[in-house]
Amino acid sequence: MARQDIQLSENAVKNTKSRSLGIELEAKILQTKVKRGRLLDIGCDLGDLFTWFLKPDWECFGAEISPSAAAFASRTHDVKVYPGTVINAAFKENFFDLVTVLDTFYYVDNPQKELTEIYRILKPNGICAIEIPGQKYQMLRSRGLFCWLIDRKWTRLHTDSSYLYWFSSRGLEELFKNTGFSIDQILPIPSPSVSRNKIYKLASKLYYYQFNNMGQSFDWAPKYLMIGKKP
Repeated sequence: MARQDIQLSENAVKNTKSRSLGIELEAKILQTKVKRGRLLDIGCDLGDLFTWFLKPDWECFGAEISPSAAAFASRTHDVKVYPGTVINAAFKENFFDLVTVLDTFYYVDNPQKELTEIYRILKPNGICAIEIPGQKYQMLRSRGLFCWLIDRKWTRLHTDSSYLYWFSSRGLEELFKNTGFSIDQILPIPSPSVSRNKIYKLASKLYYYQFNNMGQSFDWAPKYLMIGKKP
């Protein structure tokens, strides 16, 4: 097992609790739209989402580029996880009822190609849900005064980051539409936090609930879920 692969899994375990609230909320939202069927979670990591999609109503699949995380998710949740990208997995056409891409879409080499492939493998009326951070929120949070107050450093951005894209909500919506999807719904999602700063954690919760009731641009949301539907 590669050292980098081990580190990815260790980080995933560390972040599981911080993401559980958002993942549970997303699962409940998506199950109001799709009651049962086949689920594919792209970038499934350790398979936390599968906890909320159980047999016999759901047949779950995953795609995960970390071999150790893919093996862990498959073993722990008894699901089929392809150790690679959804493009390489080459799933059957019109196969899935629901495809999720949670907090990973900015790592994709070719977003248009990836979304086109998701469209292909979804059944008609199938749902694609992408969770992503708000662009403006991330820029405000990741550098400058706010970053220093929370993390005691002026920036948390890295020149060797594996992020390839920072989408605006409008840009992501256009990408959905250009691929053939219609936008079903866009919803703010609580942001995970591994910070030990209790004041920051409280402020994050208050910001989320305030944002939920103010109807601001989703670029200011800590995270949001954009749901597309295949006609």
